[in-house]
Amino acid sequence: MWLLATAVQADPGGVFTVEEIPAEGSCHDGDVLVRVAEGPGILPGPGSGHVQVCAVIGSAMYLVAEWPVIDFADWPELARPTAAWAMGALIERAEYDPDADQYEPAILRDAAGAMTPGWPVPAGPERPD
Repeated sequence: MWLLATAVQADPGGVFTVEEIPAEGSCHDGDVLVRVAEGPGILPGPGSGHVQVCAVIGSAMYLVAEWPVIDFADWPELARPTAAWAMGALIERAEYDPDADQYEPAILRDAAGAMTPGWPVPAGPERPD
């Protein structure tokens, strides 16, 4: 199940509003997505399922974090802090990206299939040695 995070507060028990989106739907630059699914995820671990927090940058999806799930009722509190961080980081990124509203939507299934673990390093001046 794919969920679009629309409002997140990092504090335990805070607001965490999501909307289910179909796997054949689309995702857009700046989206924070949560995936709750049975079976193993990308990372090894125990449990009957997994929860992932993903960020969409441009038309690419990045895996921000993943946890094994023993009890599916636990996923909101597992994902909340990371989803809040990702949402804040994407909002800040959009302030500095002049092309942020120029990206085409991506097919969710395609973006998920090409998902890259980690957060991309922004282009910028090289760091001095």
